Amino acid sequence: MDAFLSIKQVCHYTSLSKTTIYRKMAEGIFPCPHQLGANRVGWSAQAVENWIEGTKAKKLLRAVNLTRNNGETE
Repeated sequence: MDAFLSIKQVCHYTSLSKTTIYRKMAEGIFPCPHQLGANRVGWSAQAVENWIEGTKAKKLLRAVNLTRNNGETE
């Protein structure tokens, strides 16, 4: 069973503000929350963890590519 995180916990784990999280959701690049009750939503802890790991991987790949290209973007 997957655990769910509150927006406060998501902000803590990602170091992003609520505004940034909602903006990234609107852009389709951050996991959307699940409706847990009439007035409660929660983010899948696994989905947030996957997003964090994917972000780290993208940063690493970008650094490798910049190194290969002498600092020039493709």
